[in-house]
Amino acid sequence: MIDYYKVLDIKRTATTDEVEDAFKRCARQHEGRDLWDGEEESVRLLFEARKVLSNPFSRSRYDLELLAHKRKELKNDIGKVLSVAIIIALIVVAAYCSSDNQNGDLDETFVSAKKEEVEQRRRNVGAGAALAVEQRELNRLTAEGWMESDLSNGQMPACYNFTPKRGNRDNSLEVEVGSNTDVVIKVLDRNTGKCIRYVYIRGGSTYSIKKIPEGLYYLKIAYGRSWMSKTENGKCVGKFRLSAHYEVGKEVLDFRLKETDDGYYIPSYRLRLDVVSSERMNSFHANNISEAEFNN
Repeated sequence: MIDYYKVLDIKRTATTDEVEDAFKRCARQHEGRDLWDGEEESVRLLFEARKVLSNPFSRSRYDLELLAHKRKELKNDIGKVLSVAIIIALIVVAAYCSSDNQNGDLDETFVSAKKEEVEQRRRNVGAGAALAVEQRELNRLTAEGWMESDLSNGQMPACYNFTPKRGNRDNSLEVEVGSNTDVVIKVLDRNTGKCIRYVYIRGGSTYSIKKIPEGLYYLKIAYGRSWMSKTENGKCVGKFRLSAHYEVGKEVLDFRLKETDDGYYIPSYRLRLDVVSSERMNSFHANNISEAEFNN
């Protein structure tokens, strides 16, 4: 499958303007040239990449197809590595068990080292078995239409069921995420229940959701690793595959302009989120919700 991001030499987070700039930059490299073998094909790919990546709907669909393709390639690579690892482990263990011990008493240090080596091999085989279980779970989810998404900090793709809204005030909701989890945050209007921002934040980083329209809002938060998505009824839904947990905030975030004796001030908020030993370390109060309730 052709990677149009590589064709235009851009990141997967590139904006529509950056896609257009990249297209023009690449197209200039072909100006004034005769179309020798291969040149016409490369020009065609430039136009294809521009057409797909400039349209939010076709880009979202292409991103899901590309991720599915890469997942399939990764699955094949993991299968090959696991097969080789298991064969090597069996050969080594068999060789150890069949080695003759007719040379009298062995040195204790050598025996201890051998035992540790065998234990390490057993641990490696156990890790391989765990990876195989994880791969089977991935296969099941893939068969159900789920695809793993490699996302960067920022707003979710347009296919998710929300309408992003921006205000004209320089306010912000700054979210600091610990290293033990990734998070996905939905900012919802308290009065309508409509989602106005939907962002992904990687563990160990901080991201600011800026220019939130004046109003009252609450949050839905998903914690976990390995975000997956699929399309249902023309819209994207998502979930974490590993260590998933979902919450809805009890607190109301008031982004309305505040009047003071000296004039007014613009409210902003800061959250700290993390997971330690399965306990969520939050700077706000929340209730647990289901995956379906998070996506609703």
